[in-house]
Amino acid sequence: MSTYKHDYDVLLSEPPHFRLVTIHSGISPTPISASLKTYPIKEAPPYEALSYVWGPYNEEDPDFIFLDGYGFIVTPNLFRALYSLRRDNIDRYLWIDAICIDQDDMDERSSQVQLMRDIYKTSTGTVVWLGDDLPFTSRTFNLLKSVSAGELGNANTDLEAIQRKIPDFQHLLMTDAGFRRIVQRGVYGEIGQCDFWTRIWVVQEVALSSKVVVHCGNNEMDWQLFADTICKLPKVMIPVFKSRKPPMNRSQKSEALLNVTLGNLDEASNIAMAIPENEIDIGGLSNIDTFNIIRELLRNAPRKVRLSDILALLRRSRSTDPRDMIYGLLGLVPKSSFNVDYYHATTRDVYVDLVHQCLHAEQSLDIITLCRKTSSSSELPSWVPDWTASWVVGYGEDYKAMDDPDPPPIPLILKYGSGALLKNIIAPSMPDHVVGSNSTQQQFTAWSADAHTPPSATIDPNNSTLTARGISIGKISSIGDWTYRGDDDGEIFFFEIFSSWEDAILERFGMCHDKKSGRTILDVFDRFLDIMIGHLSDNNIDIAEEVTNKRQRRLVQRQDRGVRCQKTTAAYVGGGSMVEAFIRTVVVDTDANFQRLTPAKYEAFWDVDVSLPLAWSLEAYALTFATNRRLIITENGYIGLAPIHCKLGDQVCVLHGCSVPLVLREGHGVVKLVGEAYVHGLMRGEAVQLVREGILKEDEWVLR
Repeated sequence: MSTYKHDYDVLLSEPPHFRLVTIHSGISPTPISASLKTYPIKEAPPYEALSYVWGPYNEEDPDFIFLDGYGFIVTPNLFRALYSLRRDNIDRYLWIDAICIDQDDMDERSSQVQLMRDIYKTSTGTVVWLGDDLPFTSRTFNLLKSVSAGELGNANTDLEAIQRKIPDFQHLLMTDAGFRRIVQRGVYGEIGQCDFWTRIWVVQEVALSSKVVVHCGNNEMDWQLFADTICKLPKVMIPVFKSRKPPMNRSQKSEALLNVTLGNLDEASNIAMAIPENEIDIGGLSNIDTFNIIRELLRNAPRKVRLSDILALLRRSRSTDPRDMIYGLLGLVPKSSFNVDYYHATTRDVYVDLVHQCLHAEQSLDIITLCRKTSSSSELPSWVPDWTASWVVGYGEDYKAMDDPDPPPIPLILKYGSGALLKNIIAPSMPDHVVGSNSTQQQFTAWSADAHTPPSATIDPNNSTLTARGISIGKISSIGDWTYRGDDDGEIFFFEIFSSWEDAILERFGMCHDKKSGRTILDVFDRFLDIMIGHLSDNNIDIAEEVTNKRQRRLVQRQDRGVRCQKTTAAYVGGGSMVEAFIRTVVVDTDANFQRLTPAKYEAFWDVDVSLPLAWSLEAYALTFATNRRLIITENGYIGLAPIHCKLGDQVCVLHGCSVPLVLREGHGVVKLVGEAYVHGLMRGEAVQLVREGILKEDEWVLR
């Protein structure tokens, strides 16, 4: 049969109209028969919206359905979904973007994207299609249902009842290889590796609907039970992981530990190590926790949801059309004035316009802190984040072996780190979203280098410039190595890095010592080394030979530096001792729970008993924010952590309306943004006060 270009009618804009497709009843292998009809959104019959991944068309052997009696080509994934979702005896009304929108009409696409929020909120629910049945699919859904509210408790089940069931599953994980295979190959394999979880459009499709049902082949499950169970599994499996303590190399363990810091579900990559059949890649499942939290925020604190926050959280997601990284989220922000234009707007136009929207609608420049080197090397201005860039945190040889590596660090702005952090910062009174959770609600303090001052900035889209006023801190006069986690550096991976950092401090400030305690800069390195060795030993990692080697090297190094460097009692320019400033800088003044370091926590750094509640094992091992950054010292004595691509002579500044300092580079009359930075003593608005005192000065930069 010859193919047919469907003759779409013109959609009226007043009142807004859209189309629904009726999937007529039938039994396989009868071909899919459907019809298309136009309705005003407010007068449409009850319908469901389909959320799925398009996937590529089959060019050699196209899949088609009958639409209004004519052949209509669909992708194989949609073809299989329609066969699975078709009912035997009753028609089904669906909204399916590939069918209901004339994809060849750019104006229609633009106008319909603006209606996405209404389309999904008006529907009776959303059907999530993950794909066909695979070997472990049915067993996986059965497992999820048994671990879900039906077995481990529901919203009306007390915590004690839930806890009584958990050991049963932990016992199965310990003793039943088949059960472990379902978790590994079914949950984190077949389901976790679905492209669905990294598709940007999915977020609003799931978040805006009142009811969502997950389908995979002939299996289905309510979204809330599905998501809560996926998020709950790591908590069930943590004791299993701890009891088995399998051998891991340093890169695996570092990556697992760093992932734990980013949200509840990401613990899965840590727990995955407990299952012997190789390391597990949890795929896009780490986004489920974020989806759930966005759903919560839209219901309980919709006015606090900002487009920049959601986009920052989902920067690892993907879209076929790079413009959809922004367009695909607009439905989550109902008052956005962002104009969708598939016909005229380029990717560059859309990404520049996003910064403009954040500047004016949100009164913030925080979005530009997500710029990386990849942006400045592309067609985008250096101050415009490239949302097509990879944001997978890298370790080891993957990045070090590159000629010009660009591994992304964890954002300094906490709410960009995970959905859980965003919720706790913008809506701290909201309860934990995970059913049966007994986690303690924590209050997080956001950085505010100059976030409370409205931005003094303008954008010239024609010349691709951002003109912004702020406070000049000083030029970078010293830099250290960047924190890199490579197997060739051994388990105590930071030895060479700390050597570099310590040397930079000694060269700039001399042998600083704390007048109160008598400790010196050299003691900081020694203490980090002791904590690291203790942590590794507690985790059954054989480091005896490495410890002997590095302790001997450190002894010689300490003696040499002790003789070479003059002792001084110089205080830190930002207040306090240099010793304390150095320690707090290494961990960006933040503990493993993302709380600011209290005096008690700081003092615990020096405690030899690593079993105490305030012990520094996780902080020293993870180096969460130091990873993929390097130490810097400014010409006027400030120390901090900056992007790995910063250079001597780069300018450190605090722009009005920005939560963290930035590093700028001037060359050939052009100023470019290098990236965000932590500068100790200037993260809480101190620079503003120093301007009032005449110590620092304001300036203006034109960024390209």
